[in-house]
Amino acid sequence: MVRVAVRCSYCGHRLHRSLWSRVKKRVFGRNPKITPFQIVLLVVFVLLAYKIIVYLVERKPPTYTGE
Repeated sequence: MVRVAVRCSYCGHRLHRSLWSRVKKRVFGRNPKITPFQIVLLVVFVLLAYKIIVYLVERKPPTYTGE
């Protein structure tokens, strides 16, 4: 089994990107600023999650009539 160094032996800097930095790069690309599209996507996601939660809370189970 080959071990790969995680940090530079000279300065201690991480040699591999963390999970967060990979996700951040995929979401934001090279520009770390938030775009209007990302804001709209976030608002749509939050509203959809809100509607689903409200629906599940207000949903009434079917009543049994005893037939």
